[in-house]
Amino acid sequence: MIAGVALGKSRYVLRAWVYLSGALTQLLVVSLLLGLGKGVIALGLGILLSGVVQMVIAIARVQTIVDRPDDQTVNIDGVIWQFAKSKGAVAAIGLSILQLDRWALGLSGSPENLQVYDAATRLGSIPKVALVALLAGLIKEMSDSTSSSTLAVRKTYIKSMVITASVGIAGAGCALMGSWILGLLTDSTAVLIVCVVICAQTASALTIPITMYLASIRRPALELMYLLPMAAVVYAAFAYGIFAQDSIALILISTLAIILSSLAYSAFGSSRLAKGGWHA
Repeated sequence: MIAGVALGKSRYVLRAWVYLSGALTQLLVVSLLLGLGKGVIALGLGILLSGVVQMVIAIARVQTIVDRPDDQTVNIDGVIWQFAKSKGAVAAIGLSILQLDRWALGLSGSPENLQVYDAATRLGSIPKVALVALLAGLIKEMSDSTSSSTLAVRKTYIKSMVITASVGIAGAGCALMGSWILGLLTDSTAVLIVCVVICAQTASALTIPITMYLASIRRPALELMYLLPMAAVVYAAFAYGIFAQDSIALILISTLAIILSSLAYSAFGSSRLAKGGWHA
C-alpha cells in the first residue's frame, strides 16, 4: 500500500527502496537458510522477514509522503477502468503461467527437474522485481515527454533500456552464481534447465521498458499482443509435457516461447517507438 501511495506521490526512490529491500532480504535469507540445510522453511521465513523489513521502511518514511502536497490534480475518469480491464487480463495470464508451470512439471513425472526449475525461476525473477521498482518513475517521465517531443520519449526509453540491460545481465550472472552456490548444477540436465530458465526470465525483463511506455500513453492493452500467443504456446507445452511425461520438452518449449515472444515484443516496440510510437 505504501509503495502504491509513493508512486502516486512521485516518490520513486522510496517506492524502489520498499520493493528492493524486500527482494534483497528474501534472497539473502532464503540463500542462507538453504545453505544451512533448512529446506522448505527457508522460503517461508524469507517471505516473512522481507515483509517485516518492507513494513519498517514504509512506516519510517510514511510521514514524508503524507506531508508532501500533490503537485497537480489528475483527472482519472475512465483511466482506472481502462487499466483494470487490460492489466487484469495481463495479470491473469501471467499468474496462470506462473502457477501452472509447477503443477504441469509435477504431473510430468520428474520431481528432480521440478526442484531445479523452481529454484532457478525464483533466482532468475529477482532482477525483474528490482527493475519494476527502479523503472516505475519512468511512467511519469515518459508521459511528460510524450506531451513535449518524440525525441524526449526516445531518450527516456533508451535510458530505461540501458538500465534494464545492465540489471538483467548482472542479475542473470548472479542467478547463475546462486544456482551454483545452492548446488543446483549437479548434471548436464540441471545445467540446461537453469540456463534456459534464467534466459527466459532475462528476456522477459527486457519487455519492462516498452510496457512502461505503453502505460504512460494509456495503451496498456497492447501488451496482450505478445502475451496471448506466448501463453497459447506455453499452455500447449504444459499439455504435451503432461501427456507425454516429458518434463524436459515442457521446459524447453515453454521457455523458448517466452524468450522469442519477449525479444520480438521488445524489438517491435523499440522499432515502433523509433518511428514515432503509438498514438492514443
